[in-house]
Amino acid sequence: MGAKDYSTDDLELVLMELVDGSLADAEFSALVESLRASDELRKRVSRLLVDEAILDDEVTALQQAIDLTQTLGVGRSAPAATHGKREGIVSAILHFPPVALINRNGLAAVAAAAVVIVGLLAHNYYMLAKVSRLHDLAVQGSNLGQVEVVAEAPGRSRRDEALTGKQPTRPGAEILARVIGVDHLADAGDNHEFQLGQSIEAGRRIRLDSGALELLFSTGAKVTAEGPVDFELTSLEKMHLQVGRIVAAVPRTARGYTIVTPTSELVDFGTQFGVLVDDSGETELHVFDGDVVARALVGPNEDEVLHAKTHEALRFGLSPDVPHRFEASEAGFVRRLGVTSPRDVPRLPLTNDLTLWYAADAIQDLAIGDLISVWSDILVGDNKYANEARQFDAARKPTYAIDDEGRPAVQFNGISTSLAVDPLDFDGAYTIFVVCSPGPTSFAEERLGGFLFRHGNAPSLELSALNDRRVRGWIWPADGRSNISELASKAVMPPARPSVIGYQYDSDSARTRLWLNGELQCEDAAELPLEQTAIAMIGSHEQLDTKAFFLGAIYEVIIYDEALDNAGLDALNAYFATRYPDASAN
Repeated sequence: MGAKDYSTDDLELVLMELVDGSLADAEFSALVESLRASDELRKRVSRLLVDEAILDDEVTALQQAIDLTQTLGVGRSAPAATHGKREGIVSAILHFPPVALINRNGLAAVAAAAVVIVGLLAHNYYMLAKVSRLHDLAVQGSNLGQVEVVAEAPGRSRRDEALTGKQPTRPGAEILARVIGVDHLADAGDNHEFQLGQSIEAGRRIRLDSGALELLFSTGAKVTAEGPVDFELTSLEKMHLQVGRIVAAVPRTARGYTIVTPTSELVDFGTQFGVLVDDSGETELHVFDGDVVARALVGPNEDEVLHAKTHEALRFGLSPDVPHRFEASEAGFVRRLGVTSPRDVPRLPLTNDLTLWYAADAIQDLAIGDLISVWSDILVGDNKYANEARQFDAARKPTYAIDDEGRPAVQFNGISTSLAVDPLDFDGAYTIFVVCSPGPTSFAEERLGGFLFRHGNAPSLELSALNDRRVRGWIWPADGRSNISELASKAVMPPARPSVIGYQYDSDSARTRLWLNGELQCEDAAELPLEQTAIAMIGSHEQLDTKAFFLGAIYEVIIYDEALDNAGLDALNAYFATRYPDASAN
C-alpha cells in the first residue's frame, strides 16, 4: 500500500486506532509511507497527536506515556535494528535540554513515541545532530498534551472561564473567588479544610474559629480573613461580615466593592483597608491606602455619607451617635498570607518606582510539574501592594519546572497557558525586564509570535518572542491608526538558556528602546499613552482565540513605572549577570 491523502476525519480515526493498538499493519505502513512523502502531513499528525481531543482519555500521566511507548514498539513489521534505533532516539529526545525543561507528567514521551510510530526519517534516528530537524517537525508539540481537559459548562466558553475564573460546579452556581493562602485554619461551619486553589461559590458562608484565609476574586480583588471570623460572599460586588477581621485590597477595576456589617456599609474606591467587627456588631474601618465611603446602618444618620482617606479610620457603634473618626492603624490586621521573603533571590539593586516583581525561584511548596494558580508578587521598595499573576482555569495553568542548571522556571505550553495580571498604573513610562527561554519551536502566528507580556487595549504594549527567536516590542495603537512603534531585535535568543529582555516605553519623551542580554538592539519614537484599565497578560493575548501563546520558560518579570536612566539600567544588568551568568547576546 502506497502513500495516501488523508482527510482530517480519516487521519484522526487512524491516529486513534494507532493509540489504542487496533490499527492494521497495512494501514500503519501506508501511514509511514505517506508521512515520509509529505511535510504537510507530518505537521498535521504532530498537531493532532498532541491535541487535547485526541489525548483526553488516552494520556493523562507518566505511566500511560511509558506504557504507550512500550506498546507501540510491539507487533510491527519493522526490522529489529530499526526498533533499536527508535528506542535510542526516544531516549535522546527525552534528555535533550529544552525537552527536559518542558516535559510535564511524562507527556514528552508520548510525542517522542508518536515520532517513532510515524517513522520520520528512521535512518537518521541515531544521529543526535538530526534532533533539530525533529524540532522543525513539531516534535516539541509534546507540550500540547499537557493541557488538562475540563468539562465546559453549558453556555459558557473556555475563553470566558479563563478570564473570569467562573466555572460553575453545579447548575446556577457562580464561582466568585479562589483560595490563594491558608494558615492554620479551623473551619467552624462544615469542618471542610480549605486548600489552595479551591473555589468559593456565591452565597458561601465562611466561619473560621482560628487561622487565616486569603481569597482572590475573579475581579482581582483580594480579601484576607483572620479567625475568629464569620462572613458570607454574596456576589462579586458585595460581602456581609458578621464578626471578625478582614483586609480587602481592591484594584481600580473592581471599585465599588461593598462590605456590609451589622452597623455599617463600606464602599471601596480602589484601595486597601481593614475592617473589624466585634461580637456586639460595632465596626471599625481602617483605610491603609486610597478612599472608602461609608454610612451607618444604626441611628438617624443612615443617609449621611462619610469619606475616609488614607490613614483615616471610622468607628460605627450601636448607639445613634455620629461615627467616631480617628487615626488608622495596621496593628492586628493580617494583610497577606502565603508569601515570605524569598530566601534565594538576591536583592534588587533598584526598588524606587518598582511596580511588579515575579521570580520563579521565590515560588514555594511546588514540585516539578505542579500547576501554578498564582505567581506571587514580591513586595519590596515602592512595590507595596501585591499584584498576583493568576490562572484558575485548570486547562490554562502553566507549570513549575527546573531547567538543566537547577533554576526554577514557570513553563508555558504554547497553546493554552497564560497568567492574568491586574491593570498596572501607567504614568507615561515603563521599563520592563523579562527573563525567558523560548522553546525550540512555536505554534504562534508568524506575525505575532508568543506574547511574553501584554498590557492595554489599543494602544497596547506587546512584548513577544518571535518564531525566529528574535524579540519584539510593539506599541500597537489599533488597526488603521498611525504612530506604531515596532522594534525587533537584531540578535536571536540562544537555545536552552535564559535570555534577558529589556524594553522601555516613555510616552512623555516619545521613545521606545529594546535590549537583549544588556545590548541595545534598536529604538524608535512613540508617544501614545497606554490604556489604563485593561488587564495585563503573561504568556498570551487576553483574547484567547488570538494565536499568540508563548512556548517556553519564564524565570523572572520586573516592571518599573518609569523610564530608568543609564545608571539604573547598568545596575539591573549587573543584577541579571549575577543571576543568569549563561545569558549572552549573539
